[in-house]
Amino acid sequence: MRRLAGPKATHFEVCSILGLFLLGEEYWDRPVAGLSGGEKSRLLLASLFAARANFLVLDEPTNHLDLESREALVRALNEYSGTLLFVAHDRRLMAEAASEVWAVGEGGLQVFSRGFQEYDDYRCQTLADGCAADKAAITGRASPGRASRREEKERRRLEAERRNALSRKLKPLREKYAALERELETVLARQGALEQSLADPETYAKAEEFSRVSREYGETERRIEELLHRLEALEGEITALEAPWPETA
Repeated sequence: MRRLAGPKATHFEVCSILGLFLLGEEYWDRPVAGLSGGEKSRLLLASLFAARANFLVLDEPTNHLDLESREALVRALNEYSGTLLFVAHDRRLMAEAASEVWAVGEGGLQVFSRGFQEYDDYRCQTLADGCAADKAAITGRASPGRASRREEKERRRLEAERRNALSRKLKPLREKYAALERELETVLARQGALEQSLADPETYAKAEEFSRVSREYGETERRIEELLHRLEALEGEITALEAPWPETA
C-alpha cells in the first residue's frame, strides 16, 4: 500500500486508506494470500484509492460485499475527488454516489444530469411499479405528511430486521466461499510444483516417479475444476440473496 500510495504519502495516510475499507491494524501484518475473497476485494478497492487515480471505472463494485463493506465503499466514493464511471444495480449506491445517471434503453442513451433522484422520478412517472415505496426505502424518508414518527420508527425497525436476516444468511455462504478460495489457492500452488516436476527431465527418467507425479497432477486438475464449479454455484447463491437488498435497503 505504501508503494501504491507513492513516496509522498505519510504513514497516517496509508493507514487511513486501509481503515476506510475496514482493513484495520489487525490486518497489516497478514499476507494477501491469507485474506478472504471479500477482504481481497476491499484491498483492491483501497489500492485504487491509494494510487490517486483521477478517473475510476467500476463494474458493480458492491457485488459480494457485506453490508459494512458496502457502506465503507460508499463513504470512500463520496470522499473521492476524481471522476467516477460505474455500472450498478445497487440503488443505494446510485442514490448516494452518482451525480449523473445514464440510462440505456430501447431508445438509446438517456442522461439524467441531476442524478439518481431525477432518474427515479422519471421511472416512476413512466412505470406503474410501486416506485413511491422504493423511493422511501432508498432515501430513508417517508412521503411528507403520510407517516407519523411511530410509522417511521416501525419502518426503520423492519429495515434493520431485513438487513440482519440477510446478513445471517450471507455469513455462512461467504465463510464457505472464503474456505473454498483458500483451498483453491493451495491446490493451484501444488499444481505449479507438479508442473515443475514434470518439466524436469529427471522425473521422466524414473518411471515410478513420473507415474506418481502424473497421477497427482491429474487429481489436482480434477479438484481445481470441482472447486471452481462449487465457487460458481456459491457465487450464484450469494448474488441471488443480495439482489433484493438494493430494492429494500
